[in-house]
Amino acid sequence: MHKFVDIIKGTSKEEFFEKYYGQRLLRSHLGIESVLTLIDWDKFNSLLDITTVHNGKNIGYSKSGEAEFNPSSIWLQNGKLSSQEVSNLISTGHTFIINSIHTRLNSFDSLANDMQSVFREDVNFNIYLSQKPEVGFGLHWDDHDVFAIQVYGRKYWKVFGFSEPHPLERKKGKQFKEHIEPIWEGYLEQGDCLYLPRGMWHSVVSTGIPSMHITCGVNGFTSIDILNWMVAHAKDCDLLRKGIAPNCLDFKDTSDAIQDWVSDFLKDNPVERYWDDKQAHRSPRSIANFPSSLNVTWTSNSDACKIRYMGPENPLTWNSDNSTFVVINGKEYKFDLDIKPLVDLIFENIEHDSKQILNKADDIGASDKLLELLKTLEYDGVISRVNYE
Repeated sequence: MHKFVDIIKGTSKEEFFEKYYGQRLLRSHLGIESVLTLIDWDKFNSLLDITTVHNGKNIGYSKSGEAEFNPSSIWLQNGKLSSQEVSNLISTGHTFIINSIHTRLNSFDSLANDMQSVFREDVNFNIYLSQKPEVGFGLHWDDHDVFAIQVYGRKYWKVFGFSEPHPLERKKGKQFKEHIEPIWEGYLEQGDCLYLPRGMWHSVVSTGIPSMHITCGVNGFTSIDILNWMVAHAKDCDLLRKGIAPNCLDFKDTSDAIQDWVSDFLKDNPVERYWDDKQAHRSPRSIANFPSSLNVTWTSNSDACKIRYMGPENPLTWNSDNSTFVVINGKEYKFDLDIKPLVDLIFENIEHDSKQILNKADDIGASDKLLELLKTLEYDGVISRVNYE
C-alpha cells in the first residue's frame, strides 16, 4: 500500500473530494496483505525494543477519555521501555498509543509522501493498541480529518455526524448536547478503513481481543489559514504599519489603505500562492544511507548510484535571464538555465541513475555546474544517494 488511492479503494480521487471530503464518512476495504506492508507485529515489537525514555515523548496511553504521554511508569531504570508494563496497561483496559509512527518506520514513506502531495498538507500517522472492551478516548470529534485503518483484531465504532459545520476546536462528549442516533455503527475488521471528516462525532470500543489500528490525520488548510497568511504579508506594507491616532474621528484613509492592499493582493490567486509558499518552506525528509552518504563529494568519476529527491513536490521555481531559481525549505538555489532539464529530472520524486544524468550534463558541457549543484543539494538533504550498483 503506497498511494492515497489504495486508502480509498473502490472510490476515485475525484469522487472522494467531490462527495466525501469534509462532508461524510467513507468505508473501504484495503485487504489484509496491503495493510501489513505498513505495520505488523514484528515491526511493532522491533520499534518498542529500540524505544527509550529519550525518544519516547510521543508514547502514552488513554482510558475513559483521559490520556497521558511519556508516563514514568512505562520506563525501566536503564531508560528502556518496559514491555511488561505496557502489556499490563493494555490488559487493564488502557489504549496504548504511539504518535507520529511515520517518522519511525520507513514502510510509511511512500504513502505519507503521496498523501502529503494529494492534500497539500502534512499528514500524521498514529498507532493504537488495545484489548479490553473499554473506551479509550470517549465520544469526541477531531480537529482534523482522520483515516482509521484496522491492522489486527476488530473495534466497534459509533459515528454520530456533525453538531456544527466545519468546527475548529476539538470537543468531548459532554459538550455534545443533541440526542441523535448514530449515522453508522459497526465493526471495523482487519484490513478495513474508515474516513471521518473533521468535526464528525464518534466513539470507539475494543472487543476483548488484541486490536491494533493506525490513523492518518490530515491537517487540511482553511480560508482562515489563508487570511492569517495574508496578515503576515500585510506587515510589509508601510501604510498598514502606520499607527492610528487615538483621537482620529475619520478612519477613511485607514479603510482605503486596507481595501487597496487587499484588492491588490487578491489580483493573483491567493490560494495557489499560499500553497506555493508552504511548499517552499517544507523541510525535505532526510533518510540515512550509510555507507553511501559517507561519500560527500561529487565528481565525474563518482561511483554510479541512484539519486532520490527528498523535497516537496513541484517546488517553487522561476527563470530570470540565463538563470533558474528554486526555493526548498525557505532556501533559494540558483543554477544556470542550461541544466534546468536535468534538475527537473532529479525533482521528479522518483529515483534516477546518477551516471545517466551526469553523462547528459557532459554532453552539453555542463558537468561542473551540475556536480556543484548536486553537492549543495545533498548537503542540505534535498537529494539522497539511495544505493550503489
